[in-house]
Amino acid sequence: MNFNRNQLYKLSKKHKKSFEKVDINPYAYLKNDVPYYLVIYIKRLIGTEKGYAIISPEQEDSKESTDIFAAHIKYAITTNNIEDGLDRTKVDLTSHEKVKVYLENILSIEQLKDRDVYKRALETIELMFTLQEEFNKQWKEAQRRIDDINKKGFFSEDDLEELMSYIPTFNLIQYKQLHKRYINREDFDFIYENRYHLKQSKSLIDIKILKSMTSPYVKQELENLLKKLTKNIVVTSFDTYDSIHQKWEDTFKRGLEDRIEKELKLLRYPS
Repeated sequence: MNFNRNQLYKLSKKHKKSFEKVDINPYAYLKNDVPYYLVIYIKRLIGTEKGYAIISPEQEDSKESTDIFAAHIKYAITTNNIEDGLDRTKVDLTSHEKVKVYLENILSIEQLKDRDVYKRALETIELMFTLQEEFNKQWKEAQRRIDDINKKGFFSEDDLEELMSYIPTFNLIQYKQLHKRYINREDFDFIYENRYHLKQSKSLIDIKILKSMTSPYVKQELENLLKKLTKNIVVTSFDTYDSIHQKWEDTFKRGLEDRIEKELKLLRYPS
């Protein structure tokens, strides 16, 4: 759905003020088969957003202009959140891979008195890889949906709801990774401290890598990451993963509504 940009620009100029430039979103929000575009008016010298308008080449006005404007704001914030997740798909787990192989070897060739500790440590590492794969899969699906919207030139309510659902899911996946590693961190202290007791496998890993997995090196970092991740919600010992997910979903939606309320003050048309 690509309308003539000159046609859209003429519509947007009706609400433009002096010393402003116009930016029209390249995609429309499709409601009842009518496309609505978001226009952003930007102060030329300082580059700040000074106002908005909702325009359509097929309809002059809409009684649902507030909902249409809200959909555009939600979409912009949601897609920015998703695209910001690209770095989380590139987490370097090289050291974890080496520790994983080391633990697999220990469990297969050593006679262990504390086998459960080594087994739990391996399960912790394996879960990190499983969850990273899940995050990458979910992120690619979300990005593919955004790419499809960019190609067709519009998004629908279904597109928006689907994309919004990814945000709490991404957070929960990362929380599971960090939380499991944090609560089982002392297993790696034990494994490091007892490394020389394992005659057959003590030379199978660089000791520096094993040491880097211990509490003195990871405890504070994990705490900081968990604190940053959960800064907008309260997680208690009574929470399940489902309840944590719901808290993120509620918080994200509430944040969107707060942002919409703020930006609505700048909506010039329809007003």
